[in-house]
Amino acid sequence: MKKLSLLLCLLAAFALAGCSFSYSSKTLSKSSSSPSKSSSGDKQEEKEYQQTYENEVMLFADNMVHTQADAAAFYRGLARIAERHGISDWETLEDTYVAVGKGLKKAGLDRAKLYTLPLLSELMTPRPKMMKYILKGYDS
Repeated sequence: MKKLSLLLCLLAAFALAGCSFSYSSKTLSKSSSSPSKSSSGDKQEEKEYQQTYENEVMLFADNMVHTQADAAAFYRGLARIAERHGISDWETLEDTYVAVGKGLKKAGLDRAKLYTLPLLSELMTPRPKMMKYILKGYDS
């Protein structure tokens, strides 16, 4: 009986240690600077997390077009979304710009107007090469 109790205690301890590791892996994964890089190794969870970020950016871009927000508000909003997702380098992530392009298409903007859209001025001025990613999202 003592051996069974000891075995159960050891199993419980290992299970608790495993839960703790799992939680810290998820936390580390979600605080990573990129939604596409995860330390947890769980590809499905990683993909869902990335998709959540991209969907939120897409819906935000769509909404900002309809509310005729200015470029500074758009930039701040994208930064807040990234912060909520634990992404610190959102300005350099292709996924951010692809999702913006999808949102602009969802908003019904003509592709030709993307180059002159005031909403994008704050994003594009320091990073003109990112327009190719916006177009990639728009065309997808």
